[in-house]
Amino acid sequence: MATADNIYALIKLNEGWRPYCYDDATGAEIVPGYTVQGHPTIGWGFRLDMPEALTTQDCELILRMKVNRVLGEVGKFSWFTELEQEGGYVRAMAVIDLAYQVGAEGVDRGFPRMIFAITQRDWSSAADEIETIGDAARNLRRAWMMRTNEWPPEAMDG
Repeated sequence: MATADNIYALIKLNEGWRPYCYDDATGAEIVPGYTVQGHPTIGWGFRLDMPEALTTQDCELILRMKVNRVLGEVGKFSWFTELEQEGGYVRAMAVIDLAYQVGAEGVDRGFPRMIFAITQRDWSSAADEIETIGDAARNLRRAWMMRTNEWPPEAMDG
């Protein structure tokens, strides 16, 4: 008798796994400037151009899984665990938000002055470093969080 596991295995076999956005007609990775011939697709044949290709519920689940993965990755850095324990929860969440965007290694390798300021408990200098990143609104919120250890009011909606 067929089970749900059987259909999952069959679909995985037939679709193949690609952890990037690809053209399902050619199999080519979709990069800037590429002209799609078929449909933009990711993973095991998830077409991205269909109505409800990814529902809000799907994306909420993916978001939660990715945040949990980022938490585990950033938690491996001693400077971050010290921040969590001594610097304040909201400051740590500002770093998690940055790591969600650039990756845990991206934070650890790409922001040495911010990390140094965090280890010195110099929240103003750490916030100044965050403000230099770009994407002004996002980084102004992160900088606010680093300076004050408070959630920005607009982030309280949900």
